[in-house]
Amino acid sequence: MSAQRRSADIADTRLAKFRRIFPQAWLERDIYSRGDLIQVDFPPDLNELCDVHISMAHESGRIYAEANTMLDEDTTSVVLRKALNAPDGLYHARIRPKASEYYGATPFEVALPFHVINSETSASYYGDNPSRREEALKDAIRRGPDLYSELARLVRGETVREPPLLAASENGEPRDLLTLLLILGNYRQDLPATLVATLNGNLRRVDMSAIGGTPLAIACRRLAGLRFKRRDGAEVETRAWLTKRASDGFDFFTPLTDELMALAALVELDEEFGEIAVALLDKLLFTLALHPTDYAKDSRLSPLSPVTRLFWGLGNWNQANAAAVFLACADEYEIPALIQAIAINPKAPLSAIDQHRINDALTQRRVYRYANCSLVSLNQFWLAELGQVRVFAETPCLNLRHEEGALTCQGAKAIYFPTYEFDEWTIVENWTYARLAECYLALHSERRFELFESGTRRGRVLKIVGEDTRLTVCLGCADKDGDFNRFKERLNSEYPPTAEEPAIPSQLHYSSPFCQTDFNQSLMDIRYEEYVMQLDLTT
Repeated sequence: MSAQRRSADIADTRLAKFRRIFPQAWLERDIYSRGDLIQVDFPPDLNELCDVHISMAHESGRIYAEANTMLDEDTTSVVLRKALNAPDGLYHARIRPKASEYYGATPFEVALPFHVINSETSASYYGDNPSRREEALKDAIRRGPDLYSELARLVRGETVREPPLLAASENGEPRDLLTLLLILGNYRQDLPATLVATLNGNLRRVDMSAIGGTPLAIACRRLAGLRFKRRDGAEVETRAWLTKRASDGFDFFTPLTDELMALAALVELDEEFGEIAVALLDKLLFTLALHPTDYAKDSRLSPLSPVTRLFWGLGNWNQANAAAVFLACADEYEIPALIQAIAINPKAPLSAIDQHRINDALTQRRVYRYANCSLVSLNQFWLAELGQVRVFAETPCLNLRHEEGALTCQGAKAIYFPTYEFDEWTIVENWTYARLAECYLALHSERRFELFESGTRRGRVLKIVGEDTRLTVCLGCADKDGDFNRFKERLNSEYPPTAEEPAIPSQLHYSSPFCQTDFNQSLMDIRYEEYVMQLDLTT
């Protein structure tokens, strides 16, 4: 056998080992913060030696830790660093062969994603609107430099760095273009004249017709038309979008933060549509006050979390802060105190239904909320929250029924269930229980549950063994159900409840203790205790 052939066989053998070992690695958590130790673990029964190089790579490309280790029977964990001094954001633990092999004959890699979030989460209302606005601006500046840190600097009267503004004016992203239009509309007197001229020139050259049909793009076309005296039909397009939102509601399957930004921009810069935009902002924030629904794995990662922190003091500041900074700079809008009160209402359980017509399809959302626990269904999807931690089926479900603190569905095969976040959890055949502080969750299936024990899903995904089984999800809390053991005993002694269709009318646009209104109504009343606010949705 030739030396070249022997070398190729050795490389193939080494590559086969890496392909066998690397995918078995896991991280203990999806989110790390402060004193959490970030380390990569491998199964203790590998029974073979393996050189590995592991790096901790931020989404910006910067490397924050590296380790070279020989895995053996005594070394199956590789420590990278504590999260405390790492900036917030998305990271990957990149597992590779040692450098001489990776850049030689065996270039194989496995990347394990995780997030660092060091900002604290607020679980109760605090402060006031001006103080939280100042918090949002300072947090954005700390996370810069980017377009939103420079916008925050402008608002606070600090010196602006020009490169982020110039880069945003050339990238053609509707969100950045809209932010620049806000800056030029409200803060151009605080910018150097040469920078204003350059930004105006760059924005004039953007083909606004080519940036899409999203609310951000529509608002860009409308406001660019006003600024640069263009007659391009944007008025008709804008009126149609606002009329649709007034009569039919919002699309939960698109970023609601973009909708918030687009409406806020009209409030600030458009005299003709500013009044209806204020009413629609109120309507959207009322919808979020019932529950800020989106698809982030954890509410701490959600772009809506900085928005709720800004407006009613619940949530955390994070990297996805564009909408919160934008809204903090919108001087013409002030959230009504009544909507804030609904969002933080701690007194009684909330059951609510809101429905929205998007592209001739009906999206129905049902919300049950008590204290710091909530259960939400959205068409074929469901979401249970215990504090900031979310549990949900990874695929759409069938025959989903939801009422108060329970729901049933069929077809759920895998459930995101981050065990490391709970204070207590247990699996007993076809029951799974979890507790976080005073919030309780129980899952019941006709088949038994199993927890993934290796790879990237280890310790965070439940699988149901069997086909087409019914799943029941039950929510509880200490105030209503007593201690955690009593909650488990009660459910275990009774067959899990089957959720039926709720008695409240399901055909309404909004149906809750705070609002009962149908589609296409020009006036929308929102009530809290003896107070009433009326939204005029006439366009």
